[in-house]
Amino acid sequence: MRLTLISFCALLALCSCGTKDSTNEAESTATLTTKAFKLVGKGTKSFPLDFESAIDNTSHFRLDEIEGKEYFSFSNRSTKSIYIYDYEKGEQINKLKLANEGPNTISLLLSLDFLIHSLDSVFIKGYQDYYLINNKAEVLKKLYNPKEQVHRADAVPVRLTQATSYRNGKLIGPIKPSLINKGDGNSYLWGTIDLNTAQGNLDLVEASSFLENYNEIKAYENNTKPKVIAFYPHYAGNYTNLIASTGFSDSIYFIQSGKLNKTAYLSSPEIEITDYKTYLSLNRIEILKRGAQKISEPIQPPHFAGLYLSPNKKFVYRILINKTKGRYLEGPKRETPQVKEALLLVYNTQSGETSSIDLPVEELGLSPNHNSNAFASNAGLHILIKEQASENRVDFRVFGVED
Repeated sequence: MRLTLISFCALLALCSCGTKDSTNEAESTATLTTKAFKLVGKGTKSFPLDFESAIDNTSHFRLDEIEGKEYFSFSNRSTKSIYIYDYEKGEQINKLKLANEGPNTISLLLSLDFLIHSLDSVFIKGYQDYYLINNKAEVLKKLYNPKEQVHRADAVPVRLTQATSYRNGKLIGPIKPSLINKGDGNSYLWGTIDLNTAQGNLDLVEASSFLENYNEIKAYENNTKPKVIAFYPHYAGNYTNLIASTGFSDSIYFIQSGKLNKTAYLSSPEIEITDYKTYLSLNRIEILKRGAQKISEPIQPPHFAGLYLSPNKKFVYRILINKTKGRYLEGPKRETPQVKEALLLVYNTQSGETSSIDLPVEELGLSPNHNSNAFASNAGLHILIKEQASENRVDFRVFGVED
């Protein structure tokens, strides 16, 4: 499998962390349901690759259900392309090649973030603007203010993630970290941007509504030196029916239209999850003469690194990183963390039952921080295989509930 390098800034964008809410955990732990179903390995799922559709470190794997049918997709920043597949058949149905010049030019920065609204309606987050393209990669709409040619710090405020949605001309999703906690007494994590008027509303989902010690977390993050990677929760679902959690919390939080509706326990009683101070300190920024770089402690305590929801909204998946080990990098001459033990946890949203399975980490391309190389279908959670068998396809191991 061919790989391309990712910059320091892109690495920061892929990192996330969280907090432990002891009150909610105590409540949810008391109602933990006995495991009543079994998680199993379901083999391998593969998708073909053409001569330039390589997976790279900035690829974003997605699984979208459109009109009752599942579609797998991913992007490649270096080729400025998005690849869309019929999930069930494992066949590519479209390749969106973004233009570098002409009326359909799309200006990108570090990654190619996208949102599939329909097969003929795809949103792209550009360097300073959002774009709407059709199934021929033609630009149908661009959110653009010609009076502001210089870099705008508040440009493209809403991130395009698996949890972002589009409704009534507005993108609804998590906002970028630089726009959170601006000193007005509130810290909102979600917002909207109107693609017709460029008007933003960044006061959806207040952090304190489900994270009681959020202000304490932010104070620690802002005052710790060397500077740590910014706090950011994990999300699955969408704004109407959102599931949130953090790298620290034993709980998952069910949020409906911005309000906390329910808290549920989804962890391992035998494993003690690290506290927020320890975890935040594991990932920090080192300032260099020419820029900066992310530094991560090789040995990391138990924490979570991924939250996923099946399209039918029946199963919530979490990846628990139990142990890491150091791996020496010859180039920068330092050690980096590598996953040594990991657990997959699942929560049945209909019954409240839970289950878990040890993951074969030696086979999987797991990251100790944020696993964007995984996605959930109705069949189960798919995790990229570490050593790909061929450059002509991309292979995933599938883990799901036993039939």
